[in-house]
Amino acid sequence: MKCPMIMLGYEWQKDTPKHLLLDCLKEDCAWWDAPMTQCNFVAISLRLGAIFEQLAIIQNKMPHKKE
Repeated sequence: MKCPMIMLGYEWQKDTPKHLLLDCLKEDCAWWDAPMTQCNFVAISLRLGAIFEQLAIIQNKMPHKKE
């Protein structure tokens, strides 16, 4: 089953942000996590964003090579 929310990421990559109103299928969607009552697609993207932020912090703390 395809998730209609995945198209949001595609639209944001085009450098023309649009506020798309898509209906989340919730329990009828394969991406829905019933125990957590949230979409796994959204949860994964939030976790990846947090990982990116932590990697940026680590990169800024690393000493730079002097030439």
